[in-house]
Amino acid sequence: MPDTQPVDPPPAAAPSAASSHRVPPRLGPGDRVAIAAPAAEGCLLLLEETGEQPYRLDRILTQLTRAGVLGRAAGLVLGDFTDCGPADQVQAVLADRLGGLGIPVATGLPAGHGPLQLTVPLGSLAQLRAGPSGTTLTLLETPLAPRQLPPRQEDLPCAC
Repeated sequence: MPDTQPVDPPPAAAPSAASSHRVPPRLGPGDRVAIAAPAAEGCLLLLEETGEQPYRLDRILTQLTRAGVLGRAAGLVLGDFTDCGPADQVQAVLADRLGGLGIPVATGLPAGHGPLQLTVPLGSLAQLRAGPSGTTLTLLETPLAPRQLPPRQEDLPCAC
């Protein structure tokens, strides 16, 4: 029977000089097909997965690293890794593959296929801060812009 508990990502490593900075790009696509697109350039990438065993997560992350996709990202935001095998193995793969990228990595966003499915406004301007006290993700703009309504025309005849 598959493990149905969401996996808590590994705690963020102590930021290095290369990762202790502010990143103001837009949130980018999160599945492994979409993030291979040129749109991943300079984005904060949301990574989440469901139903992939640790050895497959390792392969996916290795492929994305070797293809330069993760190196072009401004930072990573880790969501849920649901039904992906034993939590300790998933955490070990994430820490091993993402720990040395030299970019900020935020962990524990309740987004993806877990029990809490936070709506993430992809394309919104965001800031990822990594520092000694932890990593935070802040949206810098309202994901839904107010809409200008047309002028009211009260004197139109009803067609009913």
